[in-house]
This record gives sequence, structure tokens and C-alpha cells, in this order.
Amino acid sequence: AGMGSNPIVGRAMDLSIVKLRENFCGDDPPMKHIPTLLNEVMDEAGVRGADPRLIDAFRSNYFLVIAERLHRHTTLEWAAEICRRREWRMRIYGRGWERHPKLAEFAQPGINHDNRLLCAAYRSACTCLHASLATNAHQRVAECALSGGLMLRRGPCPDHELIVEGLRRRAFIELTPEKKDERGVWWYDLSPLQEIYGQYRHFSARSRFVGSGMNVLLKTRAFEKNRGERADPIDEIDPRVFPDVSFPNAQETLFESRAELEEQLSRAIGDSVWRQKTIAGHAEAAREWMTTDRFAAELLELVFSGLGCADGGRR
Repeated sequence: AGMGSNPIVGRAMDLSIVKLRENFCGDDPPMKHIPTLLNEVMDEAGVRGADPRLIDAFRSNYFLVIAERLHRHTTLEWAAEICRRREWRMRIYGRGWERHPKLAEFAQPGINHDNRLLCAAYRSACTCLHASLATNAHQRVAECALSGGLMLRRGPCPDHELIVEGLRRRAFIELTPEKKDERGVWWYDLSPLQEIYGQYRHFSARSRFVGSGMNVLLKTRAFEKNRGERADPIDEIDPRVFPDVSFPNAQETLFESRAELEEQLSRAIGDSVWRQKTIAGHAEAAREWMTTDRFAAELLELVFSGLGCADGGRR
């Protein structure tokens, strides 16, 4: 209400709904175009030369909030259509779903954040769904895996960019390029990074990726100045904290379209051997990379190494 009291900002809010619906309710929402859509909204609403703090507040407190809701609801509507058609059961736990115009039939009361009830919900479903514009490295994904459940994750998400950037930097710092082509672009054989990145959907051990505009054409001017220098902090993020990298056969539980979602739901419901094997692999990865024990160990390592303690203070 505070934002909308400004007529120009109110117009931008209305335009946001229109543009986000146009772009997020199809089978493949162009999440990478969010900055472009925001600029279009600002221009068409006449918000030019505004205080950057206003733009940032509008983006964080309204634009991305609406985009996130549309992303989640669209994913649920995909699942609902599939479940109705194939006569599968579906449940949405939480507040207010009984008032949803398309999904009310699936509404259930919210579940308190209680180990017994929440774990049971994760474990008893053939599969759960996660859809977020923020990250797939989310506590709900880890909770589900540690509870003995199976979580299908919608992609691509911003993790994708962090994973690719980390891979590119690691390749440049650790590997020797095979060649430099006529455009001044280095080409790499990524086979030595197979162990870490091999589960990632778009990874290829050849010097070229496929999908989502990814490629490993490492431009000299972008990275050469950093060769031999200490890596940026982003390099210190182990990619295995992202389930899209660490989960075994991660691509089998990562969907980007309605068709892929249906394929994965069908397998989760119909192939109990695959499901149990996948659950076990996800749980093992979550225990290794996504627990508070892991966080505590890394925090202590950071403190001790910062103090210059020998062997990271482990003694």
C-alpha cells in the first residue's frame, strides 16, 4: 500500500503483473530475462531517473516476490494437470490454498515445523516439488533428503550461474588450455573436473558445454589477469553444496518443462527401485554437504585459518 500510493509506482506494479504473467505462465519461463522485464516496466511506467534505492526496493519487495509466486503456482498447476489426467493424488500443505481458484481441491492444513510431522510428510509422498527463483540449495531440499523423501527440483535457477562461473574459474586456474583459437578464446579439456561436476546437467568433459547458452569459451581478457592470483571468494564455494551438482544423477530429478516434470513424476511413482536408490543417494549427499555439522566445521576452519593456526586448528 505504501508503494502503490505513488501513482507512477502504482502503474509499475500493475504493469509488473501483466508482464510477469505473460512471461512466467508458459512452459519455459525466461528467468534470465527478469532484469529486462524490470527495465521495461520502469520505462513504460515512466519511472526514469528515480532514486536507485526506490528501484531496488521495488525489485526486492514487489517485482521478485510476484515473479516467485507465479513461478511456484505455475509449477503446481503443471503438476495438478498431470495428476488430474493420470488420476494421481496431490497435496499442498499450507495456509490459504483452499481459496486458490485452480488448486483449492489439493489444499491441506499447514504442517508445523516439527520433526515428526514434517519428516513423515516428506517420507510418505512418492515425491515432493521444489520451485524457487532464489536457489535449489534450499533447506527444504536438504530436509526432504534427510527425512528419506525424494524432491524434484525445477530449473534452471540462479545456482546455474554460480556453478558455471565456478567451473570456468576453476578451469582457468587449475588446467592448462588445449589451444587458443583465432578469436583469442582459450579452449579446455574439462575431464579432470569430471569427479566434481560430472553430475551437473549441462556438464561435458569436452571443451564445450551444451544447453542454456553455456559454453566454456574462456575469454582471455576476462580471466588472464587473475591467473596465478588468489581466487575470488566465489571460488571458495564448493559446488557440491548445490544439489544440482552433488545429488547422484542429479539431472534425473531436475526438470525445466511440464513434459520433463511428467516424465520424472511417472518414474518416481512407477519405479520403486529407482526411487529408493535415488533417495539413498540424495540423503548421503545431503549429510555430506548440507547439514549444520558441515557448516560448523567450515566455520571453524575459516576462523582457525584466519588466525594462522597450524592444520586449521584441528588439534
